[in-house]
Amino acid sequence: NARFAEGLALQVEQRAGELALINSIQQGMAAKLEFQAIVDGVGDKLREVFASNDLGIRWWDAEADTLEVIYIIEHGRPLPKRPPAPVKWSYAPRRRLLREGIGHFFGSQAEQAAAGFGGPLPGTDWCLSLMAAPIFGARRVLGYIVIENHEREHAYGADDLRVLTTIGATLGTALENARLFDETQRLLKETEARNGELAVISSVQQGMASELAFQPIIELVGDKLREVLSATDMCIWWWDEPAGELRAVYQYYGGQRFTERLVLKFADSGRAIQRILREGASYTAGTHAEQEPLDIYCQPGTSRSLSTVGVPIVGGQRVLGFVAIEDFEREHAFDASVERLLKTLCASMGVALENARLFDETQRLLKETEQRNAELAVINSIQQGMGAELNFQGIVDLVGDKLRELFGTDEVNIRWWDEKTNLVHYLYEFEHGQRLQVATAPPKPGGPLEQMRRTRQPIVFRSVAEMRAGGTTLIPGTDQSRSLVYVPIIGSDRMLGSILIENYERDDAFSEADVRLLQTIAASMGTALENARLFDETQRLLKETEARNAELAVINSIQQGLVAQLDLNAVIDLVGDRLREVFDTGDLAIAWFDETSYTVTPAYIYEHGQRVPDVAPFPLQRSERNLRVVQERIASGTGTRAEMASAAVPGTRLPVSDLRAPVVAAGRVIALVNLDNFEREHAFSDDDARLLTTVCTAMGMALQSAQLFDETQRLLKETEARNAELAVINSIQEGMAAELNFQAIVDLVGDKLREVFRTGDLGIEWWDERNNLLHRLYVYEHGVRLTHAPITPRPGGVEERILRTRWVAVANTRAEQIALGNTGSTPGTDWCLAFVGVPIVGGDRVIGLLALESHERENAFGEAEVRLLTTVAASMGVALENARLFDETQRLLKETEQRNAELAVINSIQQGVGAELNFQAIVDLVGDKLREV
Repeated sequence: NARFAEGLALQVEQRAGELALINSIQQGMAAKLEFQAIVDGVGDKLREVFASNDLGIRWWDAEADTLEVIYIIEHGRPLPKRPPAPVKWSYAPRRRLLREGIGHFFGSQAEQAAAGFGGPLPGTDWCLSLMAAPIFGARRVLGYIVIENHEREHAYGADDLRVLTTIGATLGTALENARLFDETQRLLKETEARNGELAVISSVQQGMASELAFQPIIELVGDKLREVLSATDMCIWWWDEPAGELRAVYQYYGGQRFTERLVLKFADSGRAIQRILREGASYTAGTHAEQEPLDIYCQPGTSRSLSTVGVPIVGGQRVLGFVAIEDFEREHAFDASVERLLKTLCASMGVALENARLFDETQRLLKETEQRNAELAVINSIQQGMGAELNFQGIVDLVGDKLRELFGTDEVNIRWWDEKTNLVHYLYEFEHGQRLQVATAPPKPGGPLEQMRRTRQPIVFRSVAEMRAGGTTLIPGTDQSRSLVYVPIIGSDRMLGSILIENYERDDAFSEADVRLLQTIAASMGTALENARLFDETQRLLKETEARNAELAVINSIQQGLVAQLDLNAVIDLVGDRLREVFDTGDLAIAWFDETSYTVTPAYIYEHGQRVPDVAPFPLQRSERNLRVVQERIASGTGTRAEMASAAVPGTRLPVSDLRAPVVAAGRVIALVNLDNFEREHAFSDDDARLLTTVCTAMGMALQSAQLFDETQRLLKETEARNAELAVINSIQEGMAAELNFQAIVDLVGDKLREVFRTGDLGIEWWDERNNLLHRLYVYEHGVRLTHAPITPRPGGVEERILRTRWVAVANTRAEQIALGNTGSTPGTDWCLAFVGVPIVGGDRVIGLLALESHERENAFGEAEVRLLTTVAASMGVALENARLFDETQRLLKETEQRNAELAVINSIQQGVGAELNFQAIVDLVGDKLREV
């Protein structure tokens, strides 16, 4: 009895020590939220408690299936951290440790070898004994703790493993919270960085929207980038692809502006720059070693920077140049956010520079047109005979009629040669006084036209024999002449065509004087025809210039509006309203396009000037036209209703003609814009298609910015939600830390969860695994607390699956509950509309479950609710296990005190009996003592 009492006392003392140890470790973890600080604190405390100089903590990445040593001490010395290594699953105890959460200990090297242990980590020693315990997270094992002893065998037992396992469960919860806190902080910083980037981008785009000159846009972007990135060394290069040269249009070195125009040959620019220009691939190099394989260009006479970043400037479908920023003071100066900001600004700069280039080109053409008009005025004053005509065919007819008059003949022909198509156009054909209409045809190989093109000299045939020898042929339906003369029409140092005069009456009809006169007239005619062609071209360019200027005005007004918008619907409405105004139409539609499902969702529809409300999504017909719009990303129009070969948008009529263009963002088609006309066929021109395409390009950029802003706002809301979850979890954990009474912890968690989820339907159940009974410790339905007798989990039911497999059950409809195996409500309770159940894990086993219901609505529980409930259940498991351990300790203490009292009674009786040898005296003594006790 005395030994039994002594053993109980030792056991009580041991449990009390374990509780003190666990509480001290938990208090240390509660004071930290940084992952490695928690690991280091627990590792140092465990080495102190177990008096060990050899301890390791390893982290398991289940997705990558690797183990990382995050804490390692051997012989009292920290060892270098190792990179993550693949898990060796051939070691059976490790499989049980990570997959089943079962710890182990070995008392000798022989036991380690028998279990399949392949040896210590490289660079470390064999130990004589060791033990390992899992680190439990909310849903799985996160890693394990291993303690070694290099001085004696059988250093650790089951009690040590139990303590280490409990600490591992507590450590897992703390590390999960620390990881969640770190992730929240990271998302918050990213959100702040994105907002900062958006502010910079918006300010630069506003500045660019007010500029239409090339160099001011370069200066604006360059100055802004240097200000935002605190960059003292930066260069903007412009690529002259035809010349194969790069020109530095903006240079700063050491904070000083360089105005000297540096020109770099493409062949000398290095692999990194060549990739930027050919493929549009940016580069970032944080050290000299990273720059070497990229072969980044270094200007002669300058030193190589420590880190650099280069991003292409893209306009239209080609690379226009690139921006390079360097840092000579520190390595890794530029991260992904810098490169992302540069890419966004360079994309906007590319569009702005293309607009500036188009504006400059328009101004240049306008000046050339004015200059050519002045030249035409001079030419017209000199050439009086042709000065009254600037129409191409009019000049041909004027010259032809004049030649027939001058030469007194009706056989005059003027022909035009199109060098590009190698076709002869018969502009003026007279025979026997009748004008002929001759179809366009290629020149005869080796004939007179090819000879004149080669020699630029006239050809005279004095007889039919000479004509045949010279390769002339008759035009079908015409007669054979007896003599003829060909004179080339020369203009702009090339042959434009020919003048041909025939004679049907006599041989050798043309003298040298006739040929000379024809040459003079052909020379003047060449100049006049070239001027007429140039005038026609000038008029065409002038009209195009005016159209482009009008388009630019429209595009700029739309872009200025888009710069101020970051709301998707507002962007859609702004562009739609502006397009209806520009095209003077009441029939326009803008619809979102899902490339995966090939469906469109109308967002803006006007028909006959009235807005069509709420049109449901519908599939886009995979016609040849639609495929061309989506795949080739070009505008496409239909001139007649018959060409459409498709149905109208639901709720609208089919137009007579239309024009459709894609809106492209981030390399994919995200929307379609339709212009309709219900009154006439072929209502839309190429200029309309070009203008609509340009507007859609700007719209794509604006929608992409709006989507980026929405994503930033979403991440910010998620971060706030995570912070709210942390606050709830911390408040629950603080309450549990102050309680060691089992039922009080259950009530505290239940009340808090009902308050957080604003629900009157919640249950916390305790599992007696030995008797397979569920004790319903806390049950609320419709805000009323219920009392239920213990039940046996139904085989295969939701409760048994949660308890046996640690499964998290979520069913947001009654049908989903039935599919999960829930056949009905508990007697005396109602069916719920949505349900979530999570296991409560204590130590290395499931000790109960936590269930939350909604009787008001389906789909009540999302990822956030499940995550919060799972985290609370994990913390609750640790607290309940501690409370159970405390209750067990108190019970053993009371039993020990009772046994000690019994021993005192027995000893006093035995002492009295030992002093008596009289039979009746012993009987009386024991009787009196028993009556007293």
